[in-house]
Amino acid sequence: MIPPLLHKKHFLLDIETSGLNKHIDYIVCIGVTFLNETDELTHHQWMLQLPEEEKEILSCFLEFTQRFSHVYTYGGKHFDWPFLLARCTFHQLNPSMLQSLHLIDMKKSLQHFGATRINLEDALGVIRHSTTSGKALVKVYRTYQACGETIYKTIILAHNKDELSALLSFYELYQTLYHLKHFHFIDTLKSSVSLDFSAKVPYLFTTNFQGCYKNITLCWESGTQILGIKVAFSYLKLKQYLTPYKDYYYIPSQGQLLHRTLAHFVASSDKRKATKEECTIYKEDDYIPLYTTYKLDIPIWYDSANSPYLRVNDFSASILAAQVFYLLFSNKKTS
Repeated sequence: MIPPLLHKKHFLLDIETSGLNKHIDYIVCIGVTFLNETDELTHHQWMLQLPEEEKEILSCFLEFTQRFSHVYTYGGKHFDWPFLLARCTFHQLNPSMLQSLHLIDMKKSLQHFGATRINLEDALGVIRHSTTSGKALVKVYRTYQACGETIYKTIILAHNKDELSALLSFYELYQTLYHLKHFHFIDTLKSSVSLDFSAKVPYLFTTNFQGCYKNITLCWESGTQILGIKVAFSYLKLKQYLTPYKDYYYIPSQGQLLHRTLAHFVASSDKRKATKEECTIYKEDDYIPLYTTYKLDIPIWYDSANSPYLRVNDFSASILAAQVFYLLFSNKKTS
């Protein structure tokens, strides 16, 4: 049996509010997606009509969070989470249960595949059933607050459910990228322009996706377990530094480098200590750019700007996983 994608200890979160100010506005709706006791994917929403009901839905939400370890959002680090904490403080509710959760804001890692949230949803084939924007939702809530008609409540809940459905697609992309090194790579092929990897994931994809960042393109189809990754390469003439350079001598008459173990056969007048710049070799080949060289015990090649590369023949699935993790999940800045 193929296990579900969503981890039992994880839940997805999206909130709707009466405005953007966490000190004077309040929470209108809290929506979550999680696995229930029978591992069924479940959406749950707490919604209020009147501001006085905010404390009650917050208390219910706090109780709900107790069995979870991680909460996933998109942009929640700067909005949903501070808003929830502020409203708990306002109602004198203990926020320690929220603070004990590990907050994952997927936006920083996934925004490389879509400049906006809508772009990312389009790339993942997310279909929205509600046409109401978040901005327009505030006016819808004001009308619901005044008249209490169910149609306005339905509009708010439908928008929030669309947000949760999109979050589930984001979660699929995030988890696939984050756990890349744990997958079983089943095939590697070299085309004229890329190194093509295939890996089997332990769950069924629920979306169709094709996205590119830097020289790495990912794709998969809904209902399958196969992840495809293309890593583009270029034919270049690059250099490699010989280290330690102090172990090398230069023969000016021949323009040749010799290691000290051989240089002792050459007369002192015909040789001199090589400089660091002279201790380089050049090679034309197919190369893949590197974004981190951490723990790489393989010859690294450099271009004129000293950017690192690896020969295609030396590139592997484990190196690919390390590059992806560095690009998307490290705190290092990459251009």
